[in-house]
Amino acid sequence: MDSENNTSAIELTIAFIDPDLTDTMRDDELVMLLEDLNALSDIESVTRLRDPNPPDGNKSGGGLLDLLKAEANPANALKVLKFLGDRLGNKPISLEQAILNQLLLGEDSWQKQLCLEAHWREN
Repeated sequence: MDSENNTSAIELTIAFIDPDLTDTMRDDELVMLLEDLNALSDIESVTRLRDPNPPDGNKSGGGLLDLLKAEANPANALKVLKFLGDRLGNKPISLEQAILNQLLLGEDSWQKQLCLEAHWREN
């Protein structure tokens, strides 16, 4: 499915924000999560975001950021969030969600984030 034409897609932008993680550890976490999300049939697409303004002298056309962007259709939203909650546990993350033109921002543990999701779905 072409997610660019799917206006009802749910977009998740995920970053690990644990201050105890080194750059290498954060990169490893992102790579493992990227692979796990790519293996999920509930995800339409997942990519690692590139820096639109890379440092001078960068010849690769943009350095990789410590951010993942995943897209899913609304029918799979809770499955994806449950997977992320199970996969990430209590790891501190930053999660930005664009859901049907609503934007929710959060930096918290997964249990709190999932509680907010359940509350949002009920209302």
